[in-house]
Amino acid sequence: MSRPAGSLRPLALVFALSGCAGLMHEVAWARALGQSLGNSLLALTAVLAAFLGGLGLGSRIAARAPGPPRDALRVYAALEGLLAICGALAPLVVWSLPRVLALAGPVCGSDRLLALLRFALAVAALAPSTLLVGAALPWVVRESASRGAPAGSTLALLYGANTLGAAAGAVLGSFASLPVLGTRATFFAAGSINAVAAASALALRRHRGEAPRAPAPDTRPLPAGHAGAVAAAGRFILPFAAVLSGAIG
Repeated sequence: MSRPAGSLRPLALVFALSGCAGLMHEVAWARALGQSLGNSLLALTAVLAAFLGGLGLGSRIAARAPGPPRDALRVYAALEGLLAICGALAPLVVWSLPRVLALAGPVCGSDRLLALLRFALAVAALAPSTLLVGAALPWVVRESASRGAPAGSTLALLYGANTLGAAAGAVLGSFASLPVLGTRATFFAAGSINAVAAASALALRRHRGEAPRAPAPDTRPLPAGHAGAVAAAGRFILPFAAVLSGAIG
């Protein structure tokens, strides 16, 4: 492995912690919403829809956000810190959901509208944390770009580490934390892991002066025909293929 890619191993480990915490949040919310809104299937559907939608929307917003790459780790640490706060506040949100449902439910007038209200409350409860989780990846990629790591291998390393961490978080949350500690403690545990990730990111930021800077990008223009084809693929074809793949999967 090249030196730039090798220097990303600590960052990949931090991003794995983020993935672990994210899935612990997800399984805790799946149980909490099933208990507070009274429909486990609806709760699971809302969790999946909000989690995946929040990942995509948060990533989209963060990818368009301005900011120099040298501040990427600071922004990423802030996102993880906000996720830690979300974990701490999650039990309060869970406590309030059935009370909001009891107040607004009689106004619905039909089972279909009541189910829609349950779904909307679940999505609203999950939106802050899922948007923050989705926003993390673009900032981690910006940090890796500032170290001069190759784009393809960097994304594979970071995405793989985050996915492995997520798998560990799903197992830990479902089979250890929830049965032993309960839902509230699982939220706190997930938030604590986010806090560790935030502190680790700030520590990496203090020591990244030794990392190599990214080489100057190749700014030579493409021929007109090739440039048009690349622009069409980037704007339409590749996003459509990704959406279709996610929907089928």
